[in-house]
Amino acid sequence: MLASVHASRLKARYQKPRNPRCQTIPSVNSVLALGSALARGEKEVLVEFESPREKAVRTQAASLLGGLFLWLIGLQLGNQLAGWLTLAKMSSARFFLLGVCLLPGLDFVLRGLRSMRRALEIDERLLFQFTRKEIGLIDCQVTRHTEPQRVLSFEEIHEVQLLSIRDNKETLRALKVVLHSGAGEPLQVGSDLSVAEEGLALEAAQRLADSLGKPLVRK
Repeated sequence: MLASVHASRLKARYQKPRNPRCQTIPSVNSVLALGSALARGEKEVLVEFESPREKAVRTQAASLLGGLFLWLIGLQLGNQLAGWLTLAKMSSARFFLLGVCLLPGLDFVLRGLRSMRRALEIDERLLFQFTRKEIGLIDCQVTRHTEPQRVLSFEEIHEVQLLSIRDNKETLRALKVVLHSGAGEPLQVGSDLSVAEEGLALEAAQRLADSLGKPLVRK
């Protein structure tokens, strides 16, 4: 339930960026949507992207579930120790023992909740600037008008790769467009697809490669 509420709040955040700079630029979250934006001749496009900072926050938020598990273990352990020490149910000694056993799990839960709150305060997206031939990173959640932080120029990109992701039955699950450069981790734009959309995604990836002036490699 908590994860569902958090996901809906993240979706609402995505639909209504607070940064005035982001409000004037079309935003996409899939390979197909990016291709459509390029077909319309957009000069700037925001692309949904999990930045290193967002990934770190998401990883920390996962401690919430681990904390709840530790909390239950601590509760069981505390009750067993209290029974072994024959402590009265309402005694201060029993409450102190339970508090000590519950403290590690509670710490993880609080850290997870703080990370979930921070996740709602960050909305970093890639900004493709085709006129300037540059890709930047911009936080669309800040309330002031900000310019993107430079990530790399089109000249630094070696190739555009269309990566197929399939399950054990070799059924297509998703396609990712991966931009490879000489430094840092590759930039990825992902999309969940049906098999019927594979051709459209290939066209979109080719359109992006042409816009960047780079070859398209399919894997």
